[in-house]
Amino acid sequence: MIAATAYAADDTVVPKLPESGQAQTVTAPQPDATGLANIKGLATSSGQKLKAFPKAESPTTRGAAEATIYQRISPAVVMIVTQEGLGSGSIISADGTILTNRHVVGTAKRVGVIFKPATEGEDVRQLMKDKDQIVIADVVKVDAARDLAIIKVPKMPDHAPDPIKLAAFESVKIGDDAHAIGHPTGEAWTYTKGYVSQIRRGYEWGNREENIKHKADVIQTQTPINPGNSGGPLLNNSGMLIGVNAFKGDGEGLNYAIAVSDVRAFLDETEAAAPVMIASTAQTSAPQSSDCKPHLLFEGRNKQNDARIREFDMQCHGNPDLVEILPDDKAKPLFCLVDEKETGKPNGMIVSKARDGHWDISYWDTTGNGKWDTIGYHPDGKLVPSSYGPYIPKD
Repeated sequence: MIAATAYAADDTVVPKLPESGQAQTVTAPQPDATGLANIKGLATSSGQKLKAFPKAESPTTRGAAEATIYQRISPAVVMIVTQEGLGSGSIISADGTILTNRHVVGTAKRVGVIFKPATEGEDVRQLMKDKDQIVIADVVKVDAARDLAIIKVPKMPDHAPDPIKLAAFESVKIGDDAHAIGHPTGEAWTYTKGYVSQIRRGYEWGNREENIKHKADVIQTQTPINPGNSGGPLLNNSGMLIGVNAFKGDGEGLNYAIAVSDVRAFLDETEAAAPVMIASTAQTSAPQSSDCKPHLLFEGRNKQNDARIREFDMQCHGNPDLVEILPDDKAKPLFCLVDEKETGKPNGMIVSKARDGHWDISYWDTTGNGKWDTIGYHPDGKLVPSSYGPYIPKD
């Protein structure tokens, strides 16, 4: 949340925002004043309803999009080590709950987990020799039929990554991009990309080594995966998990992931697993309760008395997480500050240059390091960006 008194007229100032710079030819404005958007109720002057605030999922610029997905998601992908071999897993809860395949953990009750090292491309073989780098996790639950498993580490790293969210199954479409991160043949934290080839419901396959018959909804993809990718995430363009990479077919380019529909069902049956971050069909930070409606918490002026503000509670948590600001100086734009993760600091800023509620551009800190790294584009003027691109700071 943004602190409830952050924009009060008497004793506070705007919180420090991420470092600004140049995005192509556009310089991010410095919101050094607070204010109130000239709107009625929960509608902007252009009549757009304020629903849930947008989230900068990932840029869509070719190359930049893939790089952003890898940078955001790879820290939440772990290496799982057993006496029989290694596999991949996805952190799906801040308390250390990890999703993987049942065949990755086998019959073990405890397995080793290695978190992504800070240095990209570090020799993982050396990490595996260092017992201090291997965290022992308990196998919480397995489902042999779906080939899914939950493991849990007793403690997360000091700089724990954000958990991977689960996409809505109905959002997966044939032809969609499909991204994978894992450890194929031991090549740690490898990224690959392909497409969703087909969605196959109630698909049956077998594990010849263990003589086990499996059945689940699966996503067929030609995204390159190999042994070692098993248990790792199959992701959409928003970096949300749409499946758990599980097995290869007999032909070329036939790869399969346990679909998020069965992942959800498995997690619902897992009493010991912690709650996970599940996205709505809209893939926003909208509250899961249909009874929640964004509402106004505060209306007033800033300390300098040169701008007007409104604070909104978008998630019904009782605290402001979106603030619209309109400086008295007409040369300055209308903008919103967004505290999507409720950290008390803005992680997004949405700008209306004409001050008419037609949104033009937005700036996002997707990594939480206090600097803009992503731009949102709003050609339709809506609050939610229609596409994203990389933010290039000044030299």
